[in-house]
Amino acid sequence: MTRARSLLAGLLLALAAACSSTGGATPEPTVPAGYEAVPDEELFAAVRALPKVRSADLDHLDQLGQSNTYRAEVRLAPDLPRRQAVAVFDQVLEVLRHGRWEAGAVVQVSSSDATVSGVSVGLRQAADYEDRYGEQTGQEGWPPPFVRTG
Repeated sequence: MTRARSLLAGLLLALAAACSSTGGATPEPTVPAGYEAVPDEELFAAVRALPKVRSADLDHLDQLGQSNTYRAEVRLAPDLPRRQAVAVFDQVLEVLRHGRWEAGAVVQVSSSDATVSGVSVGLRQAADYEDRYGEQTGQEGWPPPFVRTG
């Protein structure tokens, strides 16, 4: 076997071992002591109960290509202007930031008049989320004042 083939075989074995040891997903980030995430189902129920939300499809992805990421597709009452769609978008993100530590979020909020996503409001990097919504607090500070409970 030539040297190039040996190197290629070694790289392929290393890649296969890395994928099999994590199931292809990114390992859990180091969670700070004392951080306790709000359970996903509680977060998802809070989003579905937000005023102006007609329906919402939410899940948490942890697979190769989209690891530790919340996905939310939220449909609003028709004819809501963009300003109100942005307000609901912000509420959805604030809710999801109480979840899994350092989880990403792919959120789209739509009405018949507007579609809002992270890019459309200037969220391009992880630091942008912290600048806009503050640090993740998990159970501490849950629920936010706009979330209906009981």
